[in-house]
Amino acid sequence: MVRKDNIRSFGFVNMVSLISIPLLPKIVLLALISNF
Repeated sequence: MVRKDNIRSFGFVNMVSLISIPLLPKIVLLALISNF
């Protein structure tokens, strides 16, 4: 049970990282544009 939960949370972190890494440049660009 504990191992399955750890694998689930690890997979969730991987999913979030895979989704957020491509979005990071867009977020940075939006932040720079909003500052200007």
